[in-house]
Parts: sequence; C-alpha cells; structure tokens
Amino acid sequence: MRLYALHKSLKRELRTYYPSSSEIESRSILKDILNISDKDFLIKYDLEVNECILEKISDVLLRRKNGEPLSRIQEKKEFYESDFKINSSVLDPRPETEILVETAISLINKIQAKSILDLGTGSGCILISLIKLFPKLFGVGLDLSEEAIKNAKENVSINRLEDNINLIACNWGNSIEAKFDILISNPPYIKTNEIKNLPESVKKYDPPLSLDGGYDGLQSYINIARNAQNLISKNGKILVEIGFDQASKIEKIFYNEGFNLEKKIKDYNDLDRILVFS
Repeated sequence: MRLYALHKSLKRELRTYYPSSSEIESRSILKDILNISDKDFLIKYDLEVNECILEKISDVLLRRKNGEPLSRIQEKKEFYESDFKINSSVLDPRPETEILVETAISLINKIQAKSILDLGTGSGCILISLIKLFPKLFGVGLDLSEEAIKNAKENVSINRLEDNINLIACNWGNSIEAKFDILISNPPYIKTNEIKNLPESVKKYDPPLSLDGGYDGLQSYINIARNAQNLISKNGKILVEIGFDQASKIEKIFYNEGFNLEKKIKDYNDLDRILVFS
C-alpha cells in the first residue's frame, strides 16, 4: 500500500472515534512510525509501505480505538512548540498549561528573574520551556516521584540543559534552602472522590499522584503556600495553575500565609486557570 492510500484509510478509521482530530492524528502516527518530517511526508506521499510498518500502524490504531491517548502510545507530547518524552509516572501535558508558561515569561521579563523553582515538575515541560527561552535562568525542578524525575532528566538531557537545571526528588520543597525569583507549579487539584468521574483517558493513563489534590482538591496549595516564604526571594512571584472553581479558596490559602493575589488569568474557555501571588 502506498503512503497516500494508507493516510486516507487511517484517517477514515480514526474519524469514527475522533472526528475532530483524525487528520492531525493520522499524520502524526504515520510520521512517527516512518520517522519522517512534515516535509518528507509530502515528498514521500507515493512511498510503498511495507508489511512491518502496516502491522505497527494497526497496533497503534487498535490502541487508539480502545481509548489510549496517542501521546501515551508514542510516549511523547508536544508542549509549547517542543516535543517532550513522557512516561507513565508523569501527567500528560495540557494545552491550558501553556498559559502558565506564557504568564511566567511576562513575569520573568518584568522582574528580571534569575532563578525559577518548579514544584511537581513531572516531565519537566514547564521548566524546560522557560529555560530554553531564558538560557541565563537557573532552574530547579522538584517531584515526589523518582520515576518522574528520571523522565524529566531525560528531557533535560535531550535539550542539553544539564548546566541550567537541577532536578530533585523532594516533596514541595521541604528540604530546599535556596530562594527563587519565580515559584511555579501545576499541582494536583482534583478532589479524591472526583477522580473516578474523570474521562477514561485521564484516570486510566495519568498517574494518581499527578491528579489527586486530597479530599478537597486543595492540599497541594496548602503545602506550597506554607513552604513558599522559605522558597521565594524578596520580590519574587508565585504562579499556580488551578481548577476552574478553586480561585477564591486558593486566594485565601495564600493570603493566610502572607501572600497577596496579584493577577488572575483565564483559560481558553474563559475559566479561572492561573493565579499570581506576591
């Protein structure tokens, strides 16, 4: 079968299950398995695809039909215009979290930040995206999961940022003595008893540690706020991603620890998503 016919067939199969993303996914699957670029995809559109490749594509298609996210199958996810390797111990990066990165960019420029601490770094996508844009920044990423730290280290190595980023297995900065100009986090914020109601693609494939925010969904923020005075520099900023209905409660948590809400930013659906404290 030639590539153009395979692309058409794969797109048709995916459309039944994922009508809005069938074109993007079919291209992504073919490019990934054939190890070709966007440009080569068009140049080689008449390529004869062998049986071995067809078997690999059939396997991916079956897994997608069963609801497994494409990013989990490919073990990578695009985030802020870069690909990041992801394993089963880290959250699948979300488009909304790119707003957190964009907010941080503005603040880094505004206060001329020299250091950044990423709490619950996961794959390292937030921290790495920022350090790539600001190579003079020094960053530290913390995560309770050793496997997540391994994943982040792999992404740091791929981007050749070993001199700029230090990764530590640690819970919310309890053992960190340094202070940072920017403290950033996309922590777990789902209530424990609501995890069962999440889509299968989330609750089955994202690690519980990256989702579970405790009985009220706020335990991560309580820990961050309590530790923040020891982690943030004099004129530093704290940025956190939040659940759509948590803004007022999280504002109170940080206020009780001596921080004032500076800015509230909405996501693509006009829901509260990012809070900035100082």
